[in-house]
Amino acid sequence: MTNASSTCTFLLIGLSFISLNPAWGYFDATANPKTLQSFQVEGLKNQACGTVYPDGVLEHGGMPLCGLGTGYFCVDTDGRLGKISIMNRLPSPMYFGTPFFFLETEGERLTLATPKRDADGNITQPGNVRSIDYFGHYPVVDMKMTLDRPISAQCRAFSPFIPGDAATSNTPVAFFEIVLKNESEKTQKMKLIFAPDGFPIGEIEDYREGNWAVFQTTHRPIEGMPEWVLHTYALGAENGATEKGTAFVEREIAPGASSTARFILAWNQPYLREGSGRVEKNYYAERFENSKAVVGYSLKKRESWLRRILAAQDVIYGSEYPDWLKETLVTAPYALVKNAVWLAKTRPDDWWGDEGLILINESFSSCAVMDTMPCRGVVD
Repeated sequence: MTNASSTCTFLLIGLSFISLNPAWGYFDATANPKTLQSFQVEGLKNQACGTVYPDGVLEHGGMPLCGLGTGYFCVDTDGRLGKISIMNRLPSPMYFGTPFFFLETEGERLTLATPKRDADGNITQPGNVRSIDYFGHYPVVDMKMTLDRPISAQCRAFSPFIPGDAATSNTPVAFFEIVLKNESEKTQKMKLIFAPDGFPIGEIEDYREGNWAVFQTTHRPIEGMPEWVLHTYALGAENGATEKGTAFVEREIAPGASSTARFILAWNQPYLREGSGRVEKNYYAERFENSKAVVGYSLKKRESWLRRILAAQDVIYGSEYPDWLKETLVTAPYALVKNAVWLAKTRPDDWWGDEGLILINESFSSCAVMDTMPCRGVVD
């Protein structure tokens, strides 16, 4: 670990091209929440085994994107942001329930999420996705979206959680790839917008990171903090632009063709309050001065991180373990990682060492008790 001073920042960046298997994209399966399936997944040699979910069947939300002690945000099966703790809302996370990808085409603004409905079936939040096939293999979530327009979309998102590599796993960053396919018989101009609805907006600073257009906004923390604590996040697009708190890219896609956009969300919010009201420092802030440092580091590592994540999963999927155990070994670590806090040593009387202190919560969502004996037994 390297030491660095810390500020409070998040960053969204993005956009490039990749190619997928044209027949099935990121994974070759359709939603069936009652069946454990085996199927091909982009980047794996062995068949994966897991449960593919449709929208609306996971009562407690979708898979979290997070590292060890970084805070998390959930990507729900309806294509929206779910529970979020990256803004240091502890012990109970905030719930957003808001979309974060939008598509403008043919003079319309489409929401890349399914509609939300009340108990009587009335639409309470609009969405232009008819159905979603959702496959989480932590720390990767893959989605296939069928829109109510002649356009299809797929998404792969991941965070760098790599068993055996604590430093990498303590990096506050998540990546997104969105594949758009023109299913119509004419060329379509499309503007893909990354705009996490509900994130606060403050003073904005524009800058460039190579061919990436980025802005950074500074705002007061969501939770009560001393006056000297400020939080920041930023949005950007590779070969794109930023405008009014969003990052976007524009594409012209021929009939039957597809285009891929790549994004990154990095955050650096060092300070949180513990139960007595004392301010503590997140350990990752010892390594990164701000979100620009997180982004500069992470963009160089993205491809190798994804290869390492998938290689580790490939070993499990290719083993002789029963399928239910394979799925558990790949996916279950999210419950531990999601509920972890990793604190830095900041005072002479802190009893832990320079490697910091990792605490595990029973469940930030339902039982906000920190580091009980059962949790400590898991860590030890």
